[in-house]
Amino acid sequence: MKRSSFLSFVLPFLVLLAFSGAALADTKVLTVPKGTALEQTGPQQFRLRGPEGCVFEIKGFQKTGKGQVTFGEIGIIGDCGIYDKNGKLVAIGTKGVLKSGPKPANNPGGGTPPPQPKPPDYIKIDTYTIWLPATLEFTPVRIFNRPALLTMCAPAERSGNK
Repeated sequence: MKRSSFLSFVLPFLVLLAFSGAALADTKVLTVPKGTALEQTGPQQFRLRGPEGCVFEIKGFQKTGKGQVTFGEIGIIGDCGIYDKNGKLVAIGTKGVLKSGPKPANNPGGGTPPPQPKPPDYIKIDTYTIWLPATLEFTPVRIFNRPALLTMCAPAERSGNK
């Protein structure tokens, strides 16, 4: 009797653990390249148009307050859609994070400081500056065109995985 009740608890737990591990491994990390333009489409909604034509449409954006000055997390994404240069939907995702790239050094070589960064080097969402290249990390809900997703926006390297 004790053996069957123990197995009835352990077996579902192991199945749940196996599926949760597979779900975590499916997170995609994409690079938002320099030269990307921001289009505000509504409250907590905007589009990021890359110079090569890909579009990241973001809905339900909530600022975290981190990363305004340094490399780090800027906000949490509710839903996102990724489109190719022809406007075709490539993938949709949810539960994402937008992270700023590293801030350029003020005076890397000594001497006179470089000119102020050009708008293609960063984008601004309200008062938050997002330095490019930034990263967009999301969990794909549905991928319509996997090869296009992999080729149009180069995947970024994760800092924790080497």
